[in-house]
Amino acid sequence: MNSNDQLIENWEQKLYFIIKELFYEREKDKLAKLYEIISKSYLPNKDDYLILIKIYLSNIKGDALSIGNKDIQKIKGRILSMNSLEFETLGLYYNFMFIYNLDDNIDIGKYAIALFANNNSIAIKKIILGIKINILVACINEKKYEKAIFS
Repeated sequence: MNSNDQLIENWEQKLYFIIKELFYEREKDKLAKLYEIISKSYLPNKDDYLILIKIYLSNIKGDALSIGNKDIQKIKGRILSMNSLEFETLGLYYNFMFIYNLDDNIDIGKYAIALFANNNSIAIKKIILGIKINILVACINEKKYEKAIFS
């Protein structure tokens, strides 16, 4: 990897971090402004960032249905196209669990839990705990208590 490629990769990682932080801080206005800036830019992966921000904004607004099926499918494809779950993919899945139905979340969640069962990273353990909690809440909301069993 040459220095320009590494510079772009570092910049993209920082941008992804900023987008996630704005989401966690529920900064709807700042995310909307960042969306506007990125949409006018010439970033190589700008469509990926725009979809990410659009989905985060819909989540903050509590209107996941406003996203559009095309964008949801792009995010699902990005998560599921990974051959194995890595830390970044696991975090992406955790943040976008709401776009999957309960059965898909159970399947993906159980796979992730089994895959990272012996991992000692606190960050990964937090994400796995969040995945379990989200699945349990979804089972309760859908009154499908029998599906809330993790082995």
